[in-house]
Amino acid sequence: MSRARTEREQVIGSLSTDAEVAKHHLQAIIDEEFLALPAAVLDAGCGAESPVKAPPGAHITGIDVSEKQLMRNASLDEKILGDLETYPLKRQFDLAICWDVLEHLDDPEAACRNMWSALRENGLLVLGFPNTASVKGMITRLTPHWFHVFAYRRVFGMPLAGTEDHAPFPIRYRPFVAPSAIRAFAHHREADIVVFGFYENPMQARLIDQRPLLGGAFERLAILVETATRGRISARDTDCIVVLRKPPSD
Repeated sequence: MSRARTEREQVIGSLSTDAEVAKHHLQAIIDEEFLALPAAVLDAGCGAESPVKAPPGAHITGIDVSEKQLMRNASLDEKILGDLETYPLKRQFDLAICWDVLEHLDDPEAACRNMWSALRENGLLVLGFPNTASVKGMITRLTPHWFHVFAYRRVFGMPLAGTEDHAPFPIRYRPFVAPSAIRAFAHHREADIVVFGFYENPMQARLIDQRPLLGGAFERLAILVETATRGRISARDTDCIVVLRKPPSD
């Protein structure tokens, strides 16, 4: 890993409590990477939109199992209705973005292998996923899907949540969806880890700021859990950003 990339990893890793700043730095890395050439981009599990913008001039292919979500996404040049775990992707992409998708899959490792195979040499794989070793991850794991829908509607004010293929979607949280497993995936493929950092989910941040009673209860629970687990379960590092570069020899 070059000195510049090491510095980038340290920077984004230190911005663990500010989602917007972390995503801004991620966007800057992507834009800089493809400044001089147009990129073929795979938006994997694209949904209606992606929080990560493709670089200017990119040709964007989106794949999703939901036809309704695909139809809502106006940024795509090509649309694939298919399963990210099994669809035979061609090796033609310079950048693959998979954001808040892995936690919903039956076999997220198969999806990552598929995306990795579809990358050209020196291509980038961008992953955004919940940190299972967080209080938010723990609560999400231990509560049923109907509770997630209720929270989106009543707490976060999203009346369409859970209808017409709108989030939240059922969570599976397979063992592969964990920072340690993603690091092992990268190590096994001799990938260059460009970014590996954490941030606080903006919905959680808004809840704490705007709902004092709920926010206070969460803060007390977070302190209790962090103390009981000796810091192994984090309150603020709810989500993870990873960027891997495919080596020429892969």
